[in-house]
Amino acid sequence: MTFRCMAKAMVAAVALGCALAAPAQARDDEDRNTNDSRPLVIGHRGAHGYLPAHTLEGYTLAIELGADYIEPDLVATRDGHLIASHEPNLISTTDVASRPEFAARRRTVMIDGVPDTGFFASDFTLAEIKQLRRVQDFAERPQQFNG
Repeated sequence: MTFRCMAKAMVAAVALGCALAAPAQARDDEDRNTNDSRPLVIGHRGAHGYLPAHTLEGYTLAIELGADYIEPDLVATRDGHLIASHEPNLISTTDVASRPEFAARRRTVMIDGVPDTGFFASDFTLAEIKQLRRVQDFAERPQQFNG
């Protein structure tokens, strides 16, 4: 990825972060002020305990459950687009491992000094990412919404 492409991606990330960091539901200053003892609720990855992470449905449910903010994670694709994903490795959050057309993309990389094997967003174009389906990455959480 070129420097110009990386710079554009960073600007887009900041813009998206600012847009999504806006309150999920507008509140009057009287509703939430410095004397308010209610906790601030942030829907990190959406309603990840109920639905697969970083899905529109998960973000919507988090808002319906009362999240004050929605906070996504962003990673870049090979063609410089940003996608909402907690990790660059898509192996546990998508169905990529079950797709034979992408089998050759499996590789091992060092992340924070630890080898990580899987399928990385930076090896896929946005069009290819759109072919994948999200899955719940924790076995003990509901699996019926995968896909």
